[in-house]
Amino acid sequence: MAEEAKTSGLENNAAFMDLYSRQIGAYGIETMAKLVQVKALIVGVKGVGMEVAKNLTLAGPKQVTLLDTTIAAPVHQGSNFFLTDDKLGRPIAEAVAPALRELNSGVLVDVAAELTDELVVAHDIVVFTEGTRRDLQRYNDLCRNHTVQRTVNGVTTKVPSPVAFISVVAMGAYGAMFSDFGPSFTVRDETGEEPVTRIVTDITPTGRVSVLDVNDGGKRIGVADNDHEGWVTFTDVKGCADASGHSINDVPRFRARAVYDKYTDGSGKERTRFNPYAVQIDDVSGLSAYESGGDLQQGKG
Repeated sequence: MAEEAKTSGLENNAAFMDLYSRQIGAYGIETMAKLVQVKALIVGVKGVGMEVAKNLTLAGPKQVTLLDTTIAAPVHQGSNFFLTDDKLGRPIAEAVAPALRELNSGVLVDVAAELTDELVVAHDIVVFTEGTRRDLQRYNDLCRNHTVQRTVNGVTTKVPSPVAFISVVAMGAYGAMFSDFGPSFTVRDETGEEPVTRIVTDITPTGRVSVLDVNDGGKRIGVADNDHEGWVTFTDVKGCADASGHSINDVPRFRARAVYDKYTDGSGKERTRFNPYAVQIDDVSGLSAYESGGDLQQGKG
């Protein structure tokens, strides 16, 4: 209820809706309502850290805290667009903070002088762009296992309250990122790519599903044979129904496995080859025969 109230308030705030209209269109008002309550800590504000700080400030969280006591030098100017000549000789975080504040006056841009456990857990998200492996592992454990005390009906208990941990580095043309949003966070889309949709041409009683191939303008199925991406659903299939009228279209999802067809090579040996235009699902011999039509959609796990 509290979240709904905050959302309703934002919808009635004309200045807020105008400022973040594009983000609201992309994220939705509910996500934006959560974002404006976020407090983020960025450790290391050089190349990639500066880019993170800039984009995050423009996005509109409640607070962005910068921590980088490195003294700004000419060598840092190549990767930090806010480090002008007049800011050299000052700690980097302190030097760039005013420019970030100008980007979005609705965001509190703060500067921290020292990295402590208390500073880290006072934020919702922490982004490390530097640090030794040992330090990163320690702060990752701290964030993942953070708890808070809550009292209900006079009973005080510790409840999980993980801090989102992100480590990112840029190394010339290459980079790497690690994220840990806590033990209860579940990744439901490993690649972020649009689910596959293909036109069905046949479904056998044994569960072999064929789709339109390249000769007829179709594409390879492209569904990986694994427990995350290897799931499919069906729509508009005619046939493949039981006596009560329930059809293959009503099944929430099927595990799709790769198909390998047997063939005989030139020397007479029997071999197998991958068929990119077919997948194997469960046996559907209990359903009526496939008649025509239908679409196959990938259903990610």
